[in-house]
Parts: sequence; C-alpha cells; structure tokens
Amino acid sequence: MRLWKGSGGLASIASAFAIVVMIAGCGSGSSNGTSNGNGKTTAMATLNTGMNWGDVWVKSLDPAVLPDSLSIDNVNLIEGNLVQTSYPSLKTVPQLATHWTISPNKRVWTFYINKNAKFSNGDPVTAQDAVWSWTRALLPATKSTVALLYMHDVVGATAVNKGTSTTLTGAKAINPHEVQITVTKPIAYFLGELSYPTFDILDKKVLNGKTTGQITNTCSLNVGAGPFKPVCRNNSNGKSSFYPSGHSPYINYEPNPYYVGSKPDFKIHAPFFNDNTTDFKAWEDKQIDWAPVPTEDIAIAKGKPGYETVPQLETDYITPNDQMPPFNNVHCRLAVAYAIDRKEVTTQLLHGTESPLYDVVPPGLQGYFGDGKANGVPYYNPAKARSEYQMCQSQAGGIHNATMPYQGAVSIDIQHEYDAIAANVKAIGGTLNLKSLTFNAWLPFVTTSMTSTKTPIVEDLWIDDYPDSEDWLYNLLHTGAQDNIGGYNNPQFDKLVDEGDTEFNAAKRAADYKQAMKIALNDGAWIAVGYASNPVVINPTIKNMVYYTNSIWPKDTKWANVKITK
Repeated sequence: MRLWKGSGGLASIASAFAIVVMIAGCGSGSSNGTSNGNGKTTAMATLNTGMNWGDVWVKSLDPAVLPDSLSIDNVNLIEGNLVQTSYPSLKTVPQLATHWTISPNKRVWTFYINKNAKFSNGDPVTAQDAVWSWTRALLPATKSTVALLYMHDVVGATAVNKGTSTTLTGAKAINPHEVQITVTKPIAYFLGELSYPTFDILDKKVLNGKTTGQITNTCSLNVGAGPFKPVCRNNSNGKSSFYPSGHSPYINYEPNPYYVGSKPDFKIHAPFFNDNTTDFKAWEDKQIDWAPVPTEDIAIAKGKPGYETVPQLETDYITPNDQMPPFNNVHCRLAVAYAIDRKEVTTQLLHGTESPLYDVVPPGLQGYFGDGKANGVPYYNPAKARSEYQMCQSQAGGIHNATMPYQGAVSIDIQHEYDAIAANVKAIGGTLNLKSLTFNAWLPFVTTSMTSTKTPIVEDLWIDDYPDSEDWLYNLLHTGAQDNIGGYNNPQFDKLVDEGDTEFNAAKRAADYKQAMKIALNDGAWIAVGYASNPVVINPTIKNMVYYTNSIWPKDTKWANVKITK
C-alpha cells in the first residue's frame, strides 16, 4: 500500500536533528562482485538510495501489515508476488506467476507459478506457500489493519479475519505450481488489488509462527522471493542484525541469486533519514544517488543534472468525521470544502509541486473530471463557504477550535499549507486547532476510525496501491471499508461504486465512478486539496530507472537493464 507518506512538495521537512550517514563501510556481505563470464570478478556497483526518509526505521517489514509507503518500498525489494506493477506504464504484469486464466464468469482466477521461482535461501516457491501466506495475513493473530481491506474480495476472507474460520476457502493450491483464487463477484480491478503486499508469497518454513515485530527487527527472517535480499550482519534478534549498534540506521541489500525475474547486478545501500531536508543534503554531499527535493530547494535543484518533476497518483485531502460534531453536519463539512483556496495552497505555498484537486482521484484514473465549478462540486468560493457556515452555525453551533492532527512536525510545507487552510476557515468564522505531529504519531489518526480516536477532522494523504479509482473510492469512502476512517455512509454512493467495480466496460465504469465522486464531494465527505507532481534529483549515471511512489524502480520491471556507471 502506497499511502500516508508525504513526498516532494508535501514534505519539505524541518529537521529536528540530522542523522549522520556513513556510506562507506556500512554493513557486511558476501556479494562483493559478479562474474564477467570469463572467470574474472568485477566489483559490483552500489546504488545509494534516498528512499528511506521520514523516520528512523520502517514501521514494518511484514507484508501482511504494511501501513505506509516507507515500509512498502523496502518490502518490495525483498518479497515476491504473483504479479507486480510496471513503471512507467502502470500495468499489472507477471512476477512469480508466468501467466493466469480467468473463468467465463470472471470469478475464478488461476495463476501458474514459475517452476524456477525460489526464495532467497533456495526454497522453492509453492502454491501451498501462497495459500498459507494469504491466510496468515488475514488471521486475527497477525493483527493486520490492512489485510481485509485488500483481500476482502476473496471468498472466505472475512470469515478468516473475524476468526470464525481458519480456512481461506477462496484460495486453493491445485498443485505446487498452480494456485486458484475465487472472488466474491466479478471485479475489473482484481489484478491491481492482487499486487498489494498482503498477497506477497512468504516462505512458510522460515516464517511460520513468527510475529510482525520479529520480522521487522530480525534481518535473517527476511527471506523473500523478490529481486534483493538484505545483507545480515548476524542472526541476532534485533536491529543490530541489520546495522551496528550506535550507527545511524540502514539496510544493505544484495541481489537475490534465485530471483526468477530480470536480475539486478548491483547492491543497494539504504540509509534512513529523519526528514527529506537531510535526505536532499546527503544528495548534495554525494552520499546518495537520488533524493526527493524539498520545495525550498527547488531553485537549487533545477540547475542540477538529473532534476525532474514527475506526476504521481497521489492526493492531498482532508477527512472530516461524519459521525462526530460538528462535522456530522453536512453544512459544516461543505463550509470547509468551499473555503479552501486550492490555487494559493498548491501553486504558491507548495511551489507548483501540487495542482488544485476537485475530484476524489487524480488525473489519469477512471472518472476524473477536473474542474470543480463546471462539474458542480466544491471549489474556492468564499461567499458559498460563508453561506454554508451560517447553516452550520444554526444547525450544529459552528466550528470552534476543532482539533486537526497534521504532519506539522514533519514538514515546513505542510505547516504553511495548513496554516493557510486554517486561515481560510477562520475567514468564514470557524476555527481549527492544528495539532502538529511527527509522521509515526500522525499515522494512527489516518489508519484508525476517527470516532475511536475522537478526532473531528484530519489532514490526509493517499498514494495509489494500484492504478485504479477503486483504490480510492472503495477503500476510503465505501461503507464498512477499513480505511473509511470518517465513517461516510451513503447507499447511493456505495451502489455506484459497486456497479463500477464489476463493470468491465471502461466507459461505463468511468461514468459510474464519476457520478459516485460527485456525490461524496457534495456530501463533504472528501475535501479535496491537491494532487502531486513530485520534484526529484537522480544521478545521471543511474540508467533505466524511473521515479514513482517515493522511490526509483527499474523501467518495465527490468532490473537487469539498470546500469550504474559512476
């Protein structure tokens, strides 16, 4: 799941402290070179990556529970899935599967696992491993907050997650290399949903009985079928198995010799940075090969080789609590939605790294319509905002010091952005009490029911898990969805989304989603702010890699084509 991590224009971060990064001599490993085919060994190049910024360690390395893009970017190097997303095409393509078939009723998917697929320890990848991995992700003991969100379409997933069954009836190992998945209804987006890490295939021999905490903090447990494996210093149960005690955190990666896909021939050094101001400074000091660019450094970065701005399927928005005063009143929600000057926020304060958003989804996805005024949904209109606020006052008493958690401790840009939004709301008579938080302190507020946290309104971000509008519309707004944290409930919206989900005609599907979005926007359940185009600098010596979802990935999944010529 690519979510909850600000990037580019959303994360020009004010560093509370700098992490000292030592590139040379970090960790140890057995792969120090590659054969050139003539019996000689050449030094293996190293990609020093800037992908790990925003915290000092991953939230998790367990694919079953991943809540954020920082964790996902690391897990995607280690673990393998039947399918994967290819960049920049955004198509779902095979990874561990060679191919698949779908039944005439579009409910039974059969995947054929590559007979040469192995985990990084040499164990074969089997259909039995797949069924075990998926069942494990759903079991209550795993305590995943995201497994059912991405696996609910599989027959029996809900029963396993509720603890009423230990058998995932919709997953069946036909033989060691053939696995069958039955879904509850025909769904047009299933391959994209399948690419999410909760469907990663783990080595049962290694991980059976292991907890999420053990996996995250024990290097030797990270045995996957992905393109890389972490370099372990020892077999201890702690972070010192990744990096020496007293050293700034990092993970070193080397190629998985058993990877069944296009194999990389370079290593990765992945240090952790508390923020991307420090990350970018490390890039300026030539300690890392690429980094996202803080907006205050765009003027500097523009003159550097390798600078580019890359559109992302990433939305910046606000979630109100539909179940709690004052935002259980539609006029209070709409007062905020009409009060926000999106152009000022995105074009000026975020220096154009965002563009104004009036939809639920960003451009390029099904149903996107663009202009708010022309489509009859909330846009910057102070007169309309004041009118809605008068209704809010008369019916709900108004908006008075409504506490709003946001990543103020993470980003100067986000501070400026939400100071402006709070000023917009103050201009119509309401007041927001901005609660500045670090990234990890903010996460619980956007991954948990707002009613349970007693949160009236919250800053929110969403990065695509797979390039499909369903990833936004169902996961964030459908009644009963785990990440519908605001508790939005509209039967008409749900009906349109459900119809779009099962519609294989692209034009009809887009029309259903467009109509659904307008309902949610006019209910004030989704308060749109912007969509991202993230600035990044990539060392020109790195060839055939593209920037997407806060990291750089091999073009068309071809790791073997990546060249590091420094």
